[in-house]
Amino acid sequence: MKRLLLVLLCLAVGIGGVTIMSAAVPAEEAREAPVQTRMSYVNSTLTSISIVNGQAICVGTLIGYQGVTTKVEITLTLQFKTASSSTWSDYYKHPKQTFNTWRGTASCSPAVVRGYQYRTKALYTAYSGVKFESFIEYSPTQSY
Repeated sequence: MKRLLLVLLCLAVGIGGVTIMSAAVPAEEAREAPVQTRMSYVNSTLTSISIVNGQAICVGTLIGYQGVTTKVEITLTLQFKTASSSTWSDYYKHPKQTFNTWRGTASCSPAVVRGYQYRTKALYTAYSGVKFESFIEYSPTQSY
């Protein structure tokens, strides 16, 4: 029995180097402070939204590790829902932005209409050579 547990422990430690896919953070739990993602190529991220005069300002920032992270890709999607709905739908998808360096900030500012809740959905991908880590993060919700 002890030998079996030792073998399983060794396997678990050996598999630990596999690329991690982060779970999405629900909007209610998301914070505007940088989130420590504990990944090999990602140091921190920040996903935010603000609405000013009918324009949503969506921002996604990924900071990797200088000398480790070689490329960053960020795709932003503005999502919306009514206050009574539990389902988010895509409102506007901004083309993927690529940064051939260890950090990047993408933004977009589509016009929005009143009566909905909005959030930014950011798909982040960080590369180190041909290896990469990819995950989705959501901003807090903004009503308009």
